[in-house]
Amino acid sequence: PLRRNWKTPSGLETKIVEHKRQSDGHNCGPLILKFAETYLWHKDISTVEITQEALTTSRRKIAILLMRESGNNFVTYT
Repeated sequence: PLRRNWKTPSGLETKIVEHKRQSDGHNCGPLILKFAETYLWHKDISTVEITQEALTTSRRKIAILLMRESGNNFVTYT
């Protein structure tokens, strides 16, 4: 649900949507990336899982992606 709309000085429209909140002080990075990815693909961030297990999985996926894109060759263990 939309709570507020406004335009930035550059003319972009912004909005605040209801979302799940993190329950700790160290998962904000992976959570924001997951919100962004989910919004870009589905336009609905209400499906983002915020369990510790889900965020740990997201951290691993981010690490693997960064290693692959940097050209490092390594074996992935799951």
